[in-house]
Amino acid sequence: MKRLYLVFLIVISNVLFVRAQDYYPLQVGNVRYIDRFPEAIIDSKIIDGKLYFFTSNSDYQRIDNAGNVYIRENDSTEYLWIKLNANLSDSWEFWINIENTHIKCIGKLESKSDTVITSDTVFYNCYRYSYHYIYLMDADYAIYLAPNVGIVEDSSIDWRLTGFLTKALINNQRIPDRIIPPEVMETTPSNMQQSIPIDAQIGIEFNFQIKHEFISQEYIKIYSKKQGEIPYHFDGSKGGKYFDVRLTPDNGFLNDDTITVFVSDKLSDYMNDRLPEDYYFTFYTEPNYINPEIFLKINTPAIQKFIEGDFDFKDYDNDGDKDLIIAGVVDTADPYFINDVQVFENISGSLEKQNVSFDAFKTVNCQSCIKWVDFNNDGLSDVVISGKDDSFNPATRFYENTNSGFSLRQDLKLDIGPAYMDWCDFDKDGYIDLAIPDREVSSSSYYVSIYKNTGSSLIQYAKLQLGKYMPGINKWIDFNSDGWMDIIKAGYQLKDTKFFKNVNGVFSEDTITVECDYWLSSNYSIDCSDVDKDGDMDLIIGSYLLIRQGNKFIVDQNGIEMFGQAFAKFNDLDNDGFEDLFLIGIKQDNLGRNRTYIQIYRNDKGRFILYREVRFNKYLNLYSARWLDLNNDGKIDLATLTGDGLLIYYNTMSVDKIEKTEQALNEYYLLQNYPNPFNPSTTIKYQIPRESQVTIKIFDILGREVATLLNAEQKAGEYEIEWNASGFASGVYICRLKAKPLEDKTKIFIKSSKLVLLK
Repeated sequence: MKRLYLVFLIVISNVLFVRAQDYYPLQVGNVRYIDRFPEAIIDSKIIDGKLYFFTSNSDYQRIDNAGNVYIRENDSTEYLWIKLNANLSDSWEFWINIENTHIKCIGKLESKSDTVITSDTVFYNCYRYSYHYIYLMDADYAIYLAPNVGIVEDSSIDWRLTGFLTKALINNQRIPDRIIPPEVMETTPSNMQQSIPIDAQIGIEFNFQIKHEFISQEYIKIYSKKQGEIPYHFDGSKGGKYFDVRLTPDNGFLNDDTITVFVSDKLSDYMNDRLPEDYYFTFYTEPNYINPEIFLKINTPAIQKFIEGDFDFKDYDNDGDKDLIIAGVVDTADPYFINDVQVFENISGSLEKQNVSFDAFKTVNCQSCIKWVDFNNDGLSDVVISGKDDSFNPATRFYENTNSGFSLRQDLKLDIGPAYMDWCDFDKDGYIDLAIPDREVSSSSYYVSIYKNTGSSLIQYAKLQLGKYMPGINKWIDFNSDGWMDIIKAGYQLKDTKFFKNVNGVFSEDTITVECDYWLSSNYSIDCSDVDKDGDMDLIIGSYLLIRQGNKFIVDQNGIEMFGQAFAKFNDLDNDGFEDLFLIGIKQDNLGRNRTYIQIYRNDKGRFILYREVRFNKYLNLYSARWLDLNNDGKIDLATLTGDGLLIYYNTMSVDKIEKTEQALNEYYLLQNYPNPFNPSTTIKYQIPRESQVTIKIFDILGREVATLLNAEQKAGEYEIEWNASGFASGVYICRLKAKPLEDKTKIFIKSSKLVLLK
């Protein structure tokens, strides 16, 4: 497909008189492809006595006799989009409608003509219009309109985004005057791709949008070597620069299968240009993959309706089990503010809603901003919520547990929120104290406030200055192992992390640093453990493992994958004295899709080895997660708040089962390289369950092969290989292990991992 090259020849001219219809044709059958996405006039309709034409994008449009172009969205409100006057020296107006109030932005039409020359044809008298889109900040646009053509270019001046006219059909006249047929540009999975998850969707990307009536089982068929023709349902389309047909098989795929997708040459775009020929592509599903049954999902329909908020578990009624308090969006009509706070009591393992309320406080939206806290030290768990009050002012409020409900303490108020709260008895006086981020509005400086709890009041004890950093997470951790709880404050980048040491109740900033500029997601956790038993405390922030070396922390993934939105917890799973790691987070599967994973790593004397990986079939937007023993069986469970509500999983794994799976090499594994990031050498460990032909290759981020580390037959076992990247540029590389069992060479196993070279 040829790109469009624009050359603007500006010529001073006399005043021209044109018809508005020349600039914006509205006839059934007219099609304009702007950078491959169509504006197709497919029919007309009388609405309120006016003739509208509607498009493939479902917008209703009309032009009145004065040359005003109107758009009516969803058969409801009409607004004036562009007002074109016959005299080119006159002004024009661009209007938008915000909450039924017309707001206009007026620009002056230049008295000049522009000629647009493309590689396919020539458009004359192409006039330029500029406007500012009030909906969006810094959205200054330019439109070039040509007689009998319409929009030739639509560009964002500030955002550097441009849509060019690719081809058009105006009153049966082709522009350009030759047929440019639609073609298949890319498929997902790609042709002959191997080891595809059985929950994969099929994507077909065309260079021009295909008419929706062709997206059916009559024109696109899926065949399985094991099952024959597979029925599917059409899962929708994705607009924008490309059109992406997504097909989901009704019953999914089978393991070890060959899938062929047939695309008929009868498919046509909105200009009735057809696919040049039938198209086929094939891919292979992965070998038998079984999600380890180590977590049992608990059905909690009453609380799964909560999304985008926060929660906490604690035995608030002192009956020996953990109860739930949760704040979240329930009324989706107003999804921007939390609109419900509820308590669920744990009764014989079932969470049952209690009839309690929290007066004068309804809106919170922040990670770790609702807590069970016995702030008056009476043995009953009270509630603290940091968010906004009914007038949307920052507020942190305290609710005392009266044994019959929760009463707002008017004497305990903080004008802070929503903010991440962490509680700890930092001065060892028996009362739990608060660390919470705040800022000085006048200077935009941020700090962590330490509030000392006297039992009857909260007194601001210290302000730990952060400079102009965003709030982020603060955590009580004894990072210098002196028996006093210190404060760690993480920011947007790891290098922003600050450490405040607590010496007998007095705080001062420590000189310890984190030497890494990796960015953190908006949702993550902090935990600590002496993972290598060298006598000092190591950290995990998100999925980044920070090993302490003297007066600094360095990122040393040590076998742990880098995740987005990661929540991690150290826990000694097998009672060997080395704390293992539980992690939930977001990463891409081998189709490049964002998916949610649970990973369990065993700490093998300071070296982390992936034991089990649980793969969710979709992406879960993780707002918050907690690793804790929910059912008091001594094993760490998972509760996580997602876009699908609050999900609870009980840990069903036993130590015996883990030890057995360690001894049984029944799967192909490619472990994360160590160290990672590295310079210049790194070690790659892998294991194969049976004698195989094994190749290990390195690819750059563009998929180009840059090194072959191994190509040999190997017996079953664990192996490691070193890659010396001297001479290679810093960046992200992909290590790919490909194995063919000698007993059955028709099967192929492929594993990949990311390597980060930092020089």
